Amino acid sequence: MWKYLALCACFIIAGLAHAEPTLNAKHAIVVNLETGEVVLSKNEIEAVPIASITKLMTALVIADSNLDMTEEIEITREDLKNTNESTRTVGLFPGNTFTREELLLVALMSSSNRAAAALARTHPVGYEGFIELMNQKAAELGMYNTRYVDPTGLYNDNKSTAEDLVKLMRAVIARPMIGRFSTEVVYKKETTVTKRWKQYFKSKKDGKTLYRWVTSNQNITRYFGTTNRLLLTDDWNIYLQKTGFIRAAGYCLTMVVNINGDNHAIVLLNTTNQKVRAIDAIKAKYWVEYHVVPTTKTLASLSAYRLVNKR
Repeated sequence: MWKYLALCACFIIAGLAHAEPTLNAKHAIVVNLETGEVVLSKNEIEAVPIASITKLMTALVIADSNLDMTEEIEITREDLKNTNESTRTVGLFPGNTFTREELLLVALMSSSNRAAAALARTHPVGYEGFIELMNQKAAELGMYNTRYVDPTGLYNDNKSTAEDLVKLMRAVIARPMIGRFSTEVVYKKETTVTKRWKQYFKSKKDGKTLYRWVTSNQNITRYFGTTNRLLLTDDWNIYLQKTGFIRAAGYCLTMVVNINGDNHAIVLLNTTNQKVRAIDAIKAKYWVEYHVVPTTKTLASLSAYRLVNKR
């Protein structure tokens, strides 16, 4: 009887050791970039909307175009039009000037749609030509199930697979500037904003209240921050990351993380919310490190888990 129970226990333990973590993401893949081993996968070959993960390809095209990264670029109303954003949206405003390097930084770190749109608009081939370059680059990388229709990821027709995105990440990680910009936590920009308001006064002629438009320039400091809280942890070696969200895509995340000495690509598509997205990444990293599914108690003991659960 004892031998039978011991044998059953062994089978249970063996089963737990080989059970993969349950992920909220509808599509996922984890690949060891050094060996090519697929460590974890889930619906990885289905093409789905990828939201702002699109900006990794935008960045790759910019990086490979040998453009002057110090060139100053002015945000225009065309950038608002290309992103379907109003002037009241917080971020970059018409008339603001940034270098191409700064636009790439805030497009990756803060996922700024206007920055991505401006990068495409000011490329020598123009906005539409830039999208063609994105698709050409995808074909060169063997991303045969990927299609881009804009440089921001706002549109549902920007589609790829988790498997294809690993190919993109392999290419992007070879461009250190992209990895460095994507993993910045905060950036501040001194800029000038033009304010316009109504100035009221009494008419000397008949005493009626009239107004005139008055404008003035005001110097402000604008702060841009990361969209990925996992960058704030000390025990994660993240060399590349990009988050994304639109309703059709859910909450998405791609990262290259060094685990046990090897770089691993982690792709999570269509999770329920930001918190769950981060927890999926924590589970995936733990699985690669220990090849064991973390228990609830184990997750609660991890600093990254505690961080993403903070309000």
